[in-house]
Amino acid sequence: MLGTSNTEGSFAYCHAYKSPFSFITSCIFDLCGTLPSTDLFCSSAVQYLKTCAEKGGIFDADWESKVKYCGDAVCTDGYTNYKQSCYKFVPDRVTYKAARDTCEAEGAHLVTISSRAENMFVSDLGESERMWLGATRNTSATFSAYESAADDTYTLLPDRLTRGIGSFRFSVRSHSEAHLLLSSTKDIDDNTPLYEIVLGADRNKLNLLRRCQACSPRVEQRKPYLHKRRFRDFFVNFHEGKIQVGDMKNRELILEYKDPLPMRVRYIGFKSVSRVGSWKFYETEFMWDTEESWNFDNFRYGEPSNYESEERCLETNFLHPGLWNDHFCSEKKAFVCEIDGY
Repeated sequence: MLGTSNTEGSFAYCHAYKSPFSFITSCIFDLCGTLPSTDLFCSSAVQYLKTCAEKGGIFDADWESKVKYCGDAVCTDGYTNYKQSCYKFVPDRVTYKAARDTCEAEGAHLVTISSRAENMFVSDLGESERMWLGATRNTSATFSAYESAADDTYTLLPDRLTRGIGSFRFSVRSHSEAHLLLSSTKDIDDNTPLYEIVLGADRNKLNLLRRCQACSPRVEQRKPYLHKRRFRDFFVNFHEGKIQVGDMKNRELILEYKDPLPMRVRYIGFKSVSRVGSWKFYETEFMWDTEESWNFDNFRYGEPSNYESEERCLETNFLHPGLWNDHFCSEKKAFVCEIDGY
């Protein structure tokens, strides 16, 4: 752990790249989690990991959930505490609106999720049964459009990814050679550790993923997906080093790679090689009913799909514990109510 002689734990891989001790000399640990919602123990840890990533180091992307905190919430009867909130699983299967109304009648709300640890806690509380989450489709969500020149220069999206976000959707119109990168740093050269995804190499016959721009492919697949006159929709998931790239229309998995040394993804870049390409990157498609920040997701690959343009509500435990899916609000599912503890 950071600031100790223990070489195991969430920061173990970073020690080989950068000593942590200059970062924690004057650090006052904040184990009680006074920073809102994240339970960070001090800003020095964040700066250390930033330096580690810039030097190519690897660390546990879920390290915050493993930092101890001081005290759980006190809950009323029927609710179970987890950190500063209280949760109640309701096995009755009802529509989304009925579930939301039931929670609100108790002064609570349908559960919202802000971390991987909370996601698994809620999944376990619900005994892995499919159940509602307190989010609905953001009907005002839009996309950012870009034209990419036919050169070898990556354009980075302007916004750094929020920790906990592990998926995005994009569309591209290109004859061939549409490149994406997922990186922990803006300073990129041919040997910088990153995930580079190439769609439509070898005259739109080859798709591949590699660990740096100069590296050999880790996985590849031969099938044409790009079109020179039409936009094609794709998804990318990247939770805990598991990279999944797929065809959105058919929810077909194109590439999948499990990195033994996961890297946190902070930046997304794109470029078109040989021919000019057109790109669209889509905003978050859902929003919490409580209007709190959307800073975590865990969609199953190919989701949210908005089947028949009618899937406006969100569920968890879809096909596998903790995986999210959009679904029809009129379906009936179990649910979890959440309320602040005292």
